[in-house]
Amino acid sequence: MLLYFICFLDLLSLGILLPVAPVQLASLGASRLLIGGLTSVHAFLQLTSGPFVGSWSDTKGRKTLLIQCLSLIFVSNILLLFTSSLLVYIISRILFGLTGHVQILVRAIVACTIEKSAQNDAFAKMGAAAGLSFVIGPLLGGVLNSMEDGFFKIAVLLNTFALINLSISFFVIDIDVKDQNKTLKKKPIVMELTQAFVNLKQIDWNIFWDLFLFRFLCESGYSAFFTTFGIVLMGHFGASQKEMGVTISLFSVTMIVMNLAMGKINEKIYAEDPRGYQRNFHGFLGLFSTFCFLYAFPGFHSYIIVMIVMGIFRAILDSTWMEMLVSRTSETNKGTITGSFESIVQMANLVTPVLATYIGENYGYVQTYLIILMFLLLGVTISNYCLRVNQSRIKTD
Repeated sequence: MLLYFICFLDLLSLGILLPVAPVQLASLGASRLLIGGLTSVHAFLQLTSGPFVGSWSDTKGRKTLLIQCLSLIFVSNILLLFTSSLLVYIISRILFGLTGHVQILVRAIVACTIEKSAQNDAFAKMGAAAGLSFVIGPLLGGVLNSMEDGFFKIAVLLNTFALINLSISFFVIDIDVKDQNKTLKKKPIVMELTQAFVNLKQIDWNIFWDLFLFRFLCESGYSAFFTTFGIVLMGHFGASQKEMGVTISLFSVTMIVMNLAMGKINEKIYAEDPRGYQRNFHGFLGLFSTFCFLYAFPGFHSYIIVMIVMGIFRAILDSTWMEMLVSRTSETNKGTITGSFESIVQMANLVTPVLATYIGENYGYVQTYLIILMFLLLGVTISNYCLRVNQSRIKTD
């Protein structure tokens, strides 16, 4: 329960800040180019530091590193209280980009401390917590930012959440810290960092290539979609900010319901799919069909349908990937693998938004659906191939 709460508050803070960050940066004198550049810098920092933090947690201990990351997140949020300085704001976000890896560490702790039979349910509940945070967060951030000294109030709230999470983290049980070799704890930090790099090199990445590729394809499609989401809805279909917020909430609510129901769905529908390949194929096929519908029938009401259906299949994919990932890891590399896997999101965010924006500005934003369909079609093709290979192996065995 403590881990779910930490996960929820961490993502709630992100959900509060994301919609108001561009507005705050603009009020401090940042240009559109600088705002976009900071987004890319944040994605790059998360991409490069995520695998390293995960690997370091395998050496240092996940609970220990979680406490340290939360401490630095608290410091980065304190800097947000200085709302009149653009430089201080940038420093705050750079620090957060390097240390904001709570989700990686929490997932690694869950994988180590919860029985395998209960892990799917645990990850599903974390997914539900994430969905709930992105229902409440943007709404709360918008309300607070509309008040006098709104961003200062947001900064105070973020510091409160960070302090609560930091306090809770001391009570988290992490079996690998308890049983860890004491000689590792006595090593200087330079040796710990060196060992973290060594851990990354020692992983047999051939075991995980398909999962990393599947997530990259899916996240690239989602990144292209949400990059142009507001422009298409408000600019082309005349939706208001309220209608756009409701549309996003539909996606989040669907994710919450689906994550809570995944245990029953797996039991009733996918009982014969222990390795997850069938669920993975169905997820990609469902998303591809959904965006084919959106491309053929673009419109505000189509977006409402798409957001609901998209939430269903995305929840299936997320829970399936975590199940497959954990089943392939060992006790000594869960942090390394989880950190690298979560960094795929940032890899997609580095490339796809630029491509989607370029095509949107030159050929029309509705044409960005073709990029999404390209990524998802690759996902359908490769997931179908992996499914057939797995079925052949089962018949052979």
